[in-house]
Amino acid sequence: MSTTNRTPLQVVQHEVERWATSYDELRASFRDLLGDEGEYLCQQDMPLLRGADQALEAITGFHEGFGVETIEVDWVEIEQVGNTVWNERVDHMVDAAGERFLAIPIAGFFRFDDAGTLTAWRDYWDMRKLLALAPEAT
Repeated sequence: MSTTNRTPLQVVQHEVERWATSYDELRASFRDLLGDEGEYLCQQDMPLLRGADQALEAITGFHEGFGVETIEVDWVEIEQVGNTVWNERVDHMVDAAGERFLAIPIAGFFRFDDAGTLTAWRDYWDMRKLLALAPEAT
């Protein structure tokens, strides 16, 4: 996604706000941010993904496996340094009833090139709370 008329910080804030709107809007935001080439590391113990299609597979997994409909974000800290937006935030997973059911503290960054295209997005967080919600294997 080229963002020539907005700063990287403004792009990140705008796109993250979209996550709380609907599942379709959450998916559209990921597609708009990552395009075909943007790198996405959802969590440090997961594989590095390239492009929106791979990232949306991960989002589909959270949706189908855990009932994530939307994500409401509380920013703890967000700063732009050069073309990189560093952030600490809490992502609140929201179910179809509109209830928050899991809060995940996250630290990470979004890196843009000089044309305003997202090139790398990395999130670092502890997966134990999420895994505790996983259905038992039978």
